[in-house]
Amino acid sequence: MVRDKILLCAFLIFCVCVFSVWADDASEQSGSGLPDWVKNPPADSAEFVYFSGQGFDAEKNTTRARELATQDLVSGIMRFTGVRVHSEVSTEAVATADSFESLLRKNVTQSGGARVTGFQIVHRWIQTMDTGVTVYILARYNKEDLLKEKARLEKLFQETIDAVAVPEREGDEFYRQGNYYEAVVRFLQATLAAAESDLENKDIYVNRNIDNAMRALERINFFALNNNLTFYVGAEIKEPFKIKVAAGPAADTRGVSKVALQFAYKKLQNNKKRTETSVIKTDASGNADFIHPVCKFVGGENVVVTLSLESYLKKLDDMPAKYRAKVDGLKRLFLTRRMVFDFTVVSRAADVPMGIVVADLDTNSQYIEGSGQTAAGIMEVLTRNGFAIKTMPLKSSLILFKADNQALALLKKNAGGVERAVYGSAQAGEAEKSGSKYIVKATGSVKVVDLATGDILFEKSMSKSGLGNSAQSARSAAFKQLGKELGKALAAGVK
Repeated sequence: MVRDKILLCAFLIFCVCVFSVWADDASEQSGSGLPDWVKNPPADSAEFVYFSGQGFDAEKNTTRARELATQDLVSGIMRFTGVRVHSEVSTEAVATADSFESLLRKNVTQSGGARVTGFQIVHRWIQTMDTGVTVYILARYNKEDLLKEKARLEKLFQETIDAVAVPEREGDEFYRQGNYYEAVVRFLQATLAAAESDLENKDIYVNRNIDNAMRALERINFFALNNNLTFYVGAEIKEPFKIKVAAGPAADTRGVSKVALQFAYKKLQNNKKRTETSVIKTDASGNADFIHPVCKFVGGENVVVTLSLESYLKKLDDMPAKYRAKVDGLKRLFLTRRMVFDFTVVSRAADVPMGIVVADLDTNSQYIEGSGQTAAGIMEVLTRNGFAIKTMPLKSSLILFKADNQALALLKKNAGGVERAVYGSAQAGEAEKSGSKYIVKATGSVKVVDLATGDILFEKSMSKSGLGNSAQSARSAAFKQLGKELGKALAAGVK
């Protein structure tokens, strides 16, 4: 008997728990008629907005009728918030709306758990008739809380659309104004925003904005207003490279203002050239001037001008493969929008007659008669860079191990019309065999002296290796390569 009572109590508790899963703020009531709140739903007040829902099931399945009533109620609230899922809405925005809708459903169908602030079930009614069963639900939502939720969802949905629509709209306006560079930038921003989004029809937005960017890019044309300039090494450069960006096929057509141009040029650092860039915008006439920094090298070089769009182009590389053809077409067009300015850097030293007296030594610091490979390498590079090289009637062995003042005296005595002299020595290391070849490392040090004043204008020490079929050929190659490297340093460093 006691056992039966316990089982009965457990069953009753279970039934209450099952019922409370659906029951919330208002208890569920039933009857054949309809309560007044169904016939005459309360009007919205200053504090609350009322929503109702109803669900009918012909097979008298109350659970199904409740589900339909809940769906009808929640749909009404979602309509009030203004959420419209369409092609310009991202999955993030849809997921947020879905989360809110799911939370509403739980508040209608379950007790406890997460609550929607300001939302409350007021009444529930079940009407059972011969034709089926109908469930009615009445809820109210605090107006202030509801409007806050509406504003939150609207903002999220609008941000999704604006990420693409705003830059595209701005791009169209810049294009209309003739500001084609800014138009390209905005269209690329819209392209990237669309590609990174979850918009339903994002392919349309991506392709359209790439086409728009190419249309604007085609209106940007480069024209050099000067070229093939000559500068002196180490001297301040006063004449700028001049470029015009025009909307038409000739330099005299209307200029395009506010175009960000990237000027790429070379700078000598640690005896090596590295590329640096400078960005300059065109003026109201479409013109831009670039003054090259002081050159510390001699010889031919160039300045390459492109549109400053690399950051956007780099991001386009990360776009999905399905856009590759479009992106490649845009990048090919971008590469046609470039200008190359050529220039030459010369040294005033090139006009001063210079002699070369450099001795080659073996591993024992003994003079190698008839070698002269290091001097030959120096002469080859200096001659190629326009230096006036003259032969000095002075054997290089005579200045070996001499102090600077002693070397200067010998060089002056044997000047033969030379005003500056390169003097020094190079010594070969031991030959090392590598397979069937030999490797020799040569180390050298040279100075450039002004014979009239005795001033040391330049000095340099370095090492270089050579490869040959024999120890002797490897040594000659090492001296020659060392001479060429020393020659490059001299050409760049002697003013």
